[in-house]
Amino acid sequence: LKSKPRDIAQKLLEELSPKITPIFEDPEIAGPGFINLKFRGEYISRRLEQMLQDEERLAVPPADKPQRIVIDFSSPNIAKEMHVGH
Repeated sequence: LKSKPRDIAQKLLEELSPKITPIFEDPEIAGPGFINLKFRGEYISRRLEQMLQDEERLAVPPADKPQRIVIDFSSPNIAKEMHVGH
C-alpha cells in the first residue's frame, strides 16, 4: 500500500465511521496503526434486550441457505520452525 500504517488506519476510519457510528464510540488509532473500537453502551443494551426476547435463537436470524463451514484453529509456536504437524 506504500503508506504509513497510521495513515492507512486513518483512511479506513474515514470510510468506516458512518457505518459503525451507531455501534461503536469514536474509534481511536493507537501505536503504529492499531484501531481501537469500544461498543456503545446503548448498542449493547439494545442487543441484549433483543436476545432476551428471543430465547430460542438469541435474535440471530436463520440463514437463508444453511451451510457447513469448517474452522481450523491452530496455535503454532512462532518461536520454532513450522512443520507439517502444525
